[in-house]
Amino acid sequence: MRPDRFLILSILYLSSIEGDILFNEGFNTSGVWPDGWTYELSIDPDTGEPFTTQNWRISTDWQDPDSGYTPPGAVFEYYPRLEDFDLSMVTPDIDVGTNNAVMVRFDIALHFYNPSNETNGMSIEYDGGGGWIEILNYEIGPGAGFVEIDLRTESF
Repeated sequence: MRPDRFLILSILYLSSIEGDILFNEGFNTSGVWPDGWTYELSIDPDTGEPFTTQNWRISTDWQDPDSGYTPPGAVFEYYPRLEDFDLSMVTPDIDVGTNNAVMVRFDIALHFYNPSNETNGMSIEYDGGGGWIEILNYEIGPGAGFVEIDLRTESF
């Protein structure tokens, strides 16, 4: 059984080094995926069919505005509980034009990650036409103990 965890991504945008905003997503409506966003379905191993409730969702859960959140956000919930999985969420195609230097900025938090013998993580990748390239990877490995990442803004 996977430990409890809630990953929240609340705002994602790309801008050029000159400051032009090329893409911005605030996840405006709880329960509604923005146009062009996709996510992998959680599959029930007993039936081979997608679960009715999915792990990835647009939600206001776990996002207290008094703590800096601007709900709703893209949330990865621990339920339905799965083992040995890798479920991606993908943005729509983002055209950066002729910009060869862009900045990606997003909010992230991780709540209630209990000690485990498994590895939990998040990767950010891009595909400029030549295949997926990983540019950022977070991993929490076995023996890390209880992990809580307060809401923060990351950029690269």
